[in-house]
Amino acid sequence: MLEDVERIEVIRGSGAALWGANAVNGVVNIITKHSADTQGGLLSAGGGSEELGFGAFRYGKQINASTSARAYLKGFERDALARSAGQSAGDAWNKMQGGFRLDSDLSDADSLTLQGDMYAADLNQQLLLAALAAPYRQTVGDRSMASGGNIISRWQHTFSDTSSSTLQLYFDSYNRREAYIEEERHTGDLDFQHRFALNDWNDIIWGLGFRYSSSDVTDIYPDLISFNPTDRDNSYYSGFVQDQLTLVDDTLWLTLGSKLEHNDFTGFEVQPTARLMWGPHPNHRLWGAISRGVRIPSRVDADMSLVGQTLPPFTGQNATPFPLALAVMGSQTYQAEQLLAYEVGYRFSPNPAFSLDIAGFYNNYSTLRSYQPSAIDTSQLPAYLRQPFYIDNGGAGRTYGIETSVVMKMLDWWRWDVSYSALKSELSSNAYYREAISPQHKLSLRAALNPVSDVTLDAWLRYVDNASAFTLAGPATSAPIPRWIYGWDGS
Repeated sequence: MLEDVERIEVIRGSGAALWGANAVNGVVNIITKHSADTQGGLLSAGGGSEELGFGAFRYGKQINASTSARAYLKGFERDALARSAGQSAGDAWNKMQGGFRLDSDLSDADSLTLQGDMYAADLNQQLLLAALAAPYRQTVGDRSMASGGNIISRWQHTFSDTSSSTLQLYFDSYNRREAYIEEERHTGDLDFQHRFALNDWNDIIWGLGFRYSSSDVTDIYPDLISFNPTDRDNSYYSGFVQDQLTLVDDTLWLTLGSKLEHNDFTGFEVQPTARLMWGPHPNHRLWGAISRGVRIPSRVDADMSLVGQTLPPFTGQNATPFPLALAVMGSQTYQAEQLLAYEVGYRFSPNPAFSLDIAGFYNNYSTLRSYQPSAIDTSQLPAYLRQPFYIDNGGAGRTYGIETSVVMKMLDWWRWDVSYSALKSELSSNAYYREAISPQHKLSLRAALNPVSDVTLDAWLRYVDNASAFTLAGPATSAPIPRWIYGWDGS
């Protein structure tokens, strides 16, 4: 439940040195409350024209002097959205979810947390799929089914005021069935971390991890989408170390670290970082960082075959008398996508009522995913021809921009949050595909008011610039996002 979230940390830039592969452009870390802080009962419910009905119930209890627990159940029913012409988009869906958390102080130095969740969802969607016969495309009204669960156990031990360790074990399982494919996946993960102060100027954290994931895919329409092999097991090993050095007391800090991982797709990957922060005055902080991150391949990159479009005979892009199926093909030789990130920033906080944060970044990407055509496959004649586009690492590019945020506390009960970001993307493309482009400008203006202790009011205005969609074998299409998004929430 949202009420059980203690805080949400948004880590800017590459977090791969600590979080590992795929933490390329940022990390969102959601931290939930200790069960001792969520005692008693809580009931919330509501409804509207789009969110037809939603509700949640949570109950927390102190089991004994050292152990507390809570359990929750929540669900919602959402109506279908409307297309620009007014007809239904056919994407109504609903979900039920429940879970628990237990916290226990085993001793003065040891604590244990056990938590888990289960969920089930029905998701309606309208899919526009390729077809290998006239009219060469089909609209499918699909009812997808998704279900799963997870359980996490975390043991924390405190050696001293400057040394502590965490051992975490989790297991996750899910099943998702759509009109054209079904996947069942089971994942187990073991993670150990140890943090200690080597001396007055070295704060070190290191850790080891192992993850095992098993995936089983059922190809419902193998002529359109398939995975080879259908079953695949993958193992991931990792280790990391990070040292924060105090070069000048309360003035200059240097952080050095790296993560070393091994995966079954690309082997070993090294992801280092170096960060320097200077505080010339208690109210001013300047910092800079250089980091390397990677996105490792998934089963889509390695094992998938997907017919995304079928060109009719005797058309502009297909002069043959046979349908031409354009198929994206995975590659077992696909390598990790690489990022080298440069960041600088400044923070000014003269008092608790005001703070200013400005950051600039430059990201250089290499070995990005691209698609290259190969010889036309004639094995399916006279039914159709097949044009494979094999996934490779021929792409590259760069992104750069700035992010700013200002927090102003006008009064004890009145606060303003203002943020703006500018993003410029320069990614490679060729005659066969165009990369999607993210919005260049985003602006957010939020007022939070708490006139009395039991009432909170929020007014929020956001602007999001246009974006473009990825396309294969054709020009990019511009998909404008609603320009002004505004809302008012009172609770």
